[in-house]
Amino acid sequence: MMLAGLVVFADQARAQHYECSEETYRRTRPKVESLFGSGVLRKDPRSPAAVLVLDNYWEQLSALEKQRFAERLVCAMAGSGRSLTHLTLKSLMTGKAVGEWSAGSLSVR
Repeated sequence: MMLAGLVVFADQARAQHYECSEETYRRTRPKVESLFGSGVLRKDPRSPAAVLVLDNYWEQLSALEKQRFAERLVCAMAGSGRSLTHLTLKSLMTGKAVGEWSAGSLSVR
């Protein structure tokens, strides 16, 4: 019974961790827009639920940095108090998926 309570608490803490606050949105949105403007990120013309990311940029990020990058990207795209249920990050060079954002976490390929 104690373990079940810890799991619920952990899930609640995790859900709070990924919530896009107004402050985070205001701070993150200009940075994400600059990544789109500089060519690091591009909208995928074939899918509204996908973005293309510059390969060299993506490869230099650690696993933790990729998770944080995805969190900020989702916050900037969705808006304050919102989230995206799914976002695919694709290689700008090949168009193949390099990461999948779903349910508040990133899986890297």
